[in-house]
Amino acid sequence: MQPLTASLQGHLLMFLVLTALPLHAQTVRGRLLERGTERPIVAGLIVLMDSASTEVDRAISDQNGLFTLNALIPGSFYVRAEGLGYQTKTDGILELGEGGLISIDFYLRPSPLKLDSLQATVDQKIILAGERRFLEGQGFYDRLESGFGDFITPEELELRRPNDSRSLFEGHTAIRVGTGAWAGQQLVRFKVAGRFCSPGVYVDGALAAFAGRLGEVVLEDVVQVEDILAVEIYRHISSIPLQYNVAGRNTSCGVLLVWTK
Repeated sequence: MQPLTASLQGHLLMFLVLTALPLHAQTVRGRLLERGTERPIVAGLIVLMDSASTEVDRAISDQNGLFTLNALIPGSFYVRAEGLGYQTKTDGILELGEGGLISIDFYLRPSPLKLDSLQATVDQKIILAGERRFLEGQGFYDRLESGFGDFITPEELELRRPNDSRSLFEGHTAIRVGTGAWAGQQLVRFKVAGRFCSPGVYVDGALAAFAGRLGEVVLEDVVQVEDILAVEIYRHISSIPLQYNVAGRNTSCGVLLVWTK
């Protein structure tokens, strides 16, 4: 047999490389925005991490706040973003199937910058007004006025300042926050038709995956209570807003909609 020429060897090597790559990339595209004003954050760092918190990809947001992240294989991922003058934030989980594409708007909250003796601060009234506009844009106040579901408003949270799930749902008799099998777990359950079950949870409009055992909801696994801006509680499937009443998403037990600062 004649030895392969250099040209044929090169083509063979290229074929092996191409066939070793996945046929479809898994992609997260989005915008990095300032919470409240929705202004694009330029030159922010966005990192895609797998479920073991290992970095998979990173990107820098452009002048419009746009970024693109890619994963070589499907799976569950977190997104972390940071920018000068903003609080670093990690959110997820994003479920990327083979060839999947997810589009997100990722919001960062302004943070005071300390420069030697100079302290730059953000007016609290401006932030609160911006947060109200955010909730209005998500339909929070329209649903509040409709009379369906129960609501925990920003004003109530500012007054009570809860620090865990138990204090967050204090006074809601149809919600039980019990201790899980693992130390420190606070499992959130709804009382529906005389029994307690685990609701679906959405954080800022995206379905959140639960890290609780046996399918139970541990709210602190998907969001920190001190980061919560407002909460919507729907214990009856007929009252769940249509965009969050998706078959196969555990909506038979009701839904929690959580909005963050």
